[in-house]
Amino acid sequence: MGSPQEVVDKLMAYHELYGATRAVFHLGYGHMPQRDVLAAVERLGTEVAPVMRRELSRTPENAA
Repeated sequence: MGSPQEVVDKLMAYHELYGATRAVFHLGYGHMPQRDVLAAVERLGTEVAPVMRRELSRTPENAA
């Protein structure tokens, strides 16, 4: 999907355009090694999720 920042940018665009508040990720395409799947999950949890939580808490609908 891209770098962590690219993932954040895409998710924020979906949120702004469609009001999306959840995302589903499918990891492990084909013969992707387990270490790569686990690294991707860790990056989502440590680099993407915290930024998304922070950014979504700043949106107008959550600013009340």
